[in-house]
Amino acid sequence: MRSKWHQLKNNILYYWSVADVAVTGFVFHIVHIVKTRKRPTMMSKEMLEELERLVEEDRQARKKHTPPREPEPKG
Repeated sequence: MRSKWHQLKNNILYYWSVADVAVTGFVFHIVHIVKTRKRPTMMSKEMLEELERLVEEDRQARKKHTPPREPEPKG
């Protein structure tokens, strides 16, 4: 019975926190709309392509500057 009580309590706390995050996100969207008088914009296709290009450049730079691994001495 005790483990059932703890499981029920954990479930209630979990769902309460999920609801809290959802309500907080909704409230901040409303606050943003009221303050700026416009809806939040989504990322445009051009911005997404630019971001992907930057990520790819960063990956190539990291791959270029990463020294090869040296084998560890067996001891």
